[in-house]
Amino acid sequence: MTVHTDGILDLWLKRCYLLDGISKGAWLNRSSIIFAGNDKWSVDPRVSIVSNMGDKHEYSLQIQKVDVTDEGFYTCSIQSERNPRPKHIHLIVKVPPKIYDISSDVTVNEGGDVSLFCLATGKPEPKITWRHISPSVPPSIHEMKSHGVQPGYTALLRCEAAAVPSPAFEWYKGEKRLSKAQAGIDIKNLSSRSILTVSNITEDRYGNYTCVAVNKLGAANASVSLIPVCVHFTNTRVYCASDNEALSLMLCACGEIVRRLSGFGKRKKDEMVNSAADEEMD
Repeated sequence: MTVHTDGILDLWLKRCYLLDGISKGAWLNRSSIIFAGNDKWSVDPRVSIVSNMGDKHEYSLQIQKVDVTDEGFYTCSIQSERNPRPKHIHLIVKVPPKIYDISSDVTVNEGGDVSLFCLATGKPEPKITWRHISPSVPPSIHEMKSHGVQPGYTALLRCEAAAVPSPAFEWYKGEKRLSKAQAGIDIKNLSSRSILTVSNITEDRYGNYTCVAVNKLGAANASVSLIPVCVHFTNTRVYCASDNEALSLMLCACGEIVRRLSGFGKRKKDEMVNSAADEEMD
């Protein structure tokens, strides 16, 4: 017989019956006599006999507030005019695990060693396992990168975010959400990084792009501008595509924009270069 308890069980009753009214009974725990007939040999006040002189002649052993020390073999022995008829019972007391001591909070430098302990009781002896629980952290974007790109080329925009659990990423150009289903758009999401690829850059592709990182705790967003890169026509003069409908002319030296002339509307490139050259001579 198995008894499940949290350390103390209010009552355990094991029934036993005499064959008739003249048979004698006895209860033993291992080799120690608890009761012989109605005579109590045990000094334990929790132990008693439940008897019923009706048809069944009950002679049952009752233990109040059972604990683990009561575990063991019990025998109900019936002495009759024929042969003694012992009845054996194995009482097993199980106790659920309980942690009674555990490491307190500890601070350790990265790369250092740490030892944690956990002590528990229970029956059978509990198996202790450890699990790392990461704290939940809302997203925060800590890096956005974009490089200027010439028309007709491919642009890469990178967004990195810190969050637990890992965030989901969304990309927008202006108010319009971007997706891989759109022509020239590809989005690759890793656990903490999203890379937006824009292929075959045209005038309308330049502008402001926004990355949004989302998890169950919240959202964060950051924006970056995709700008044109200088395209050299002479050693000192360059033509750059603008980020709006009108084309612009930029004069660059060693990658630094020195001057930008706007408002040329739909003039041809060679006309704009000549106009810039004339203005520079003035």
